[in-house]
Amino acid sequence: MIVPFSVLEEVLLLSEARKIRLPLPFRDLVVSLAQADNFDLGVNDTALLLEAATFTTIRDPYDRMIIAQARLAGLPLITGDGKIHDSGLVRTVWD
Repeated sequence: MIVPFSVLEEVLLLSEARKIRLPLPFRDLVVSLAQADNFDLGVNDTALLLEAATFTTIRDPYDRMIIAQARLAGLPLITGDGKIHDSGLVRTVWD
């Protein structure tokens, strides 16, 4: 499973603003994910940025980078975000 770098950035900001509560400190969470065999932490690079730049209908910069990561990886995106789902830019999975 790929965890886009932008997701981690957003988790950091949301946890600092106390809008979400993490089961362990953010630093420990990231180290744990990085060491896990079943997680790949996405990397922000030029290809990702250029892909995200094409999604002018999506306003949120984090959403644009997350969509780009899924598209470049050729994977569906696990999200309950209706705007992303309705955009049709990426296949989404959510139950």
